Amino acid sequence: MAMTRQWIMRASAGGLDEYFEQLTPVQREGIEAVAIDMCHAYLNSIRAHLEAADENAVFDRFHMMGHMGTAVDKMRK
Repeated sequence: MAMTRQWIMRASAGGLDEYFEQLTPVQREGIEAVAIDMCHAYLNSIRAHLEAADENAVFDRFHMMGHMGTAVDKMRK
């Protein structure tokens, strides 16, 4: 099966829900990864629509590094 990529820019978890709801079950099953920031609403949306959501969620590097920097700063104090 050919790999496809889609960039879905949604400003809210509701927008992400709308995107998933327009897909057929077969299309949703074919999703291998979803890149999101660390917002719980986005993760909850993915969990509501994808069976393997926790395995498919990929947190973006920008937010991960921000959290890592904050953790390091807290440890130094």
